[in-house]
Amino acid sequence: MILGTKSEVLHDIGERMRKRRLRLNLSRAEAAERSGICESTLKNFEGGSGISLWGFVSLCRTYGHDAWLYDLEPESVADYADRIRPVKKRLRAAKRKEAVHV
Repeated sequence: MILGTKSEVLHDIGERMRKRRLRLNLSRAEAAERSGICESTLKNFEGGSGISLWGFVSLCRTYGHDAWLYDLEPESVADYADRIRPVKKRLRAAKRKEAVHV
């Protein structure tokens, strides 16, 4: 588990991704091209700056490290919908009978 300030977390993740890229023997230019992000964005990310979620996902896919995505996927759309908005039976008062005037 990664703990620390925002800056520390970003630095740690960036460093881990840099090491992953180097283990795959990819230059920054190659990794950026394959993932579809700018080389300067990759450089900044590896240095501890933030990156968009899509950029991070693209890098994980490029580095073959996207298995975590499957853990985030809900079992089915119906199951997900039930968890975020449980169906509640609506309670109503009984209908009143009209008074009969004689």
